[in-house]
Amino acid sequence: GLAVEKQEVVIAMYGGVDYYTLKGVAEQLFEAFGITYYDIEAESENSIFHPGQAAAISVRRQRLATLGRVHPKVQKNFGIDADCYLAVIDFDVLFSAKKLLKKYRPLPKYPAVTRDLALLVPEDVAVRRIEDVFRKAKTDIIESCALFDVYTGKQVREGYKSVAYSLVLRAADRTLTDDEVNPVLTQILGELKDKLGAELR
Repeated sequence: GLAVEKQEVVIAMYGGVDYYTLKGVAEQLFEAFGITYYDIEAESENSIFHPGQAAAISVRRQRLATLGRVHPKVQKNFGIDADCYLAVIDFDVLFSAKKLLKKYRPLPKYPAVTRDLALLVPEDVAVRRIEDVFRKAKTDIIESCALFDVYTGKQVREGYKSVAYSLVLRAADRTLTDDEVNPVLTQILGELKDKLGAELR
């Protein structure tokens, strides 16, 4: 058969950005293609990336993208002196994942409720595990969760990091009230505390 060269999209960023900036841009791209559920795992095999600061994103066990901080040695070779972040996205996987999705979703009739949650979690807890708790919550009113802030520093307790999420809640058939939203948040916070030692800031 004919060998077709692999089509890849590469996003590179440096100067005043971090891993989360890059991940956010990649996620916006996936979202534009309607891909909102994927698996993220630490990537340690790829020598382009800094060990421990790279992730592999896959859809249905196919590698969709690899992203992370470029290894200092690789940066030197390219003569870049700022921290550099790179996402390599497999275009074919992107397109095949897109094809499997329903083309139209009816526009939501009812307004969304947005709640921001600032959490303190032990430093070694992967963000992915927090997102899993949101995703697996026993409720159908969570539409999406987006990470918008992560920091460790003076204001944060030793050994902890602060992570902030914007949670969007919506029901298909009604306008949500605080009485419906609050118990869901309470339940999620309880799980985050039990499973990950997280607490509300």
